[in-house]
Amino acid sequence: MVNDRCVVGICNNDKRYPERYEIHSNVKSGKLCFHKLPVDGKTRKSWIHAVSKGRKHFVVSKHFKICSNHFVDGMPAYENPNPTLFLTYTMNVQCTPEKKQSRPPPKIRTTSIVKPVSSKMIESINSNSDTLTAEELSDLMIVSSDEESLISFKITPYVSGDAVAAELLNISDSPKELLHPPASPKEKDTVNPILSKNKTGYSVKNNIEPTLLSTYIALQFSHITRDSDVSTFTGLQNAKMFQSVFNYVKHKAAVMKYWDGNKRTNRLRKTMSSVESVEQLHLSEDYTICDNLFPMRKSGPKRKISLEQEFLLIMMRLRLGFLIEDLAFRFCISAGTVSQIIITWVILLSKELDSLILWPSRNTIRATMPNCFKRLYPKVRTIIDCSEIFFETSSALDVQACMWSDYKHHATVKFLIAITPNGAISWLSPLYGGRASDIFIVRNSGFLDILEPYDQVMADRGFKIRTDLAYKQCTLCIPPSAVKGIQMSKEEVRETSNIANVRIYVEHKDV
Repeated sequence: MVNDRCVVGICNNDKRYPERYEIHSNVKSGKLCFHKLPVDGKTRKSWIHAVSKGRKHFVVSKHFKICSNHFVDGMPAYENPNPTLFLTYTMNVQCTPEKKQSRPPPKIRTTSIVKPVSSKMIESINSNSDTLTAEELSDLMIVSSDEESLISFKITPYVSGDAVAAELLNISDSPKELLHPPASPKEKDTVNPILSKNKTGYSVKNNIEPTLLSTYIALQFSHITRDSDVSTFTGLQNAKMFQSVFNYVKHKAAVMKYWDGNKRTNRLRKTMSSVESVEQLHLSEDYTICDNLFPMRKSGPKRKISLEQEFLLIMMRLRLGFLIEDLAFRFCISAGTVSQIIITWVILLSKELDSLILWPSRNTIRATMPNCFKRLYPKVRTIIDCSEIFFETSSALDVQACMWSDYKHHATVKFLIAITPNGAISWLSPLYGGRASDIFIVRNSGFLDILEPYDQVMADRGFKIRTDLAYKQCTLCIPPSAVKGIQMSKEEVRETSNIANVRIYVEHKDV
């Protein structure tokens, strides 16, 4: 029965199973009894408090009973009326289970990722090689017998050899607080942890305390060794393509004149009031707008970084959108220099690479058309879509109204992009404010003028330009529009899926 069991949590005595009784030495009579909860208020509270200690959800019921094991005299007595023994595991040694062995403290791990060099390797280096090259030195790490004394020569990939040597030669003049603790005599006999510059490399010498090397140089394209990294940072497929594009523009880049900033900008603002459109301005050979607006500047200081580094910088900016401060840190130049390089190279690349965007003939389109287009849409000449780029918000209210995009909820510039069925960009429109609709850009950008009769244009269902194309004797290929309350047929669903599968290429080309 329930009322014959001891309510103490760790006690298993139950009147139903007398053969399982556990009788402790404090029960002098040798007979186990079960005592009910007293009626007296003070004693009652003392019993409940003693039994419920450490038990969050303890509930007092009418079956509350405590066996004789938990009283000092084996029963409630005048001197010891309350249960005080064997109420929890920690109150008596006899009821305490065996403690688990505590885990040993974790080993102290070093932060260095360089593998330690064995003593045999150190001996072979000291005996067989008088000098160490910088590449060999980058993997060298000397560890003494004492784990707390760790001497590491770790050179990062961006370390100048001359700077390394200069720092090593000046180690003895550095404050002792910045150096490692001095090695013991045994350690000095084991290793000779010092370098000095030699004509062919860096040799190991004595009497100079070691320090960690942390001298960096600017990022260079040679540091990017894998083609996958080239594609990630620049958007070009591999290093060979990167060099090809750079070689195409480097001769013009060598003589280009860098953007001056506010001086030229202020002159441009004064003159723009008399110019009806930006198209009336022409680019001179040095890619500055009109010599009367931007006269030839005198030769300035030498470049801070090489042309190849500048090209890498602008490609990283265009591909990944790095902050100017981030690029300044990577290339070890000022933020103002980075801004000047970006503006100058954008003008140069827009001039030199503009010829790469061609409107191919109909025969060329058919010759290079993928099989999926040949099977489903053999008449498609081009695929169009509009893309938006975030733009700095102007202080003029009328400009804000023109640039605001309800779709992006930001000030943007919008343009129309057209690609061929094989994925090549074939046409770009001028820039419009984010407020302009897709139909407005198609009608006013000049796109309709380059189409030929019987061309087919593939677009999204938002381009309601079927009538405009009909005037040019062209057709429009868009997914079927869904009507509220009417389910699409199987043919319409299949048509939507087919167009989406082949049109996905233009989504990847959007900037």
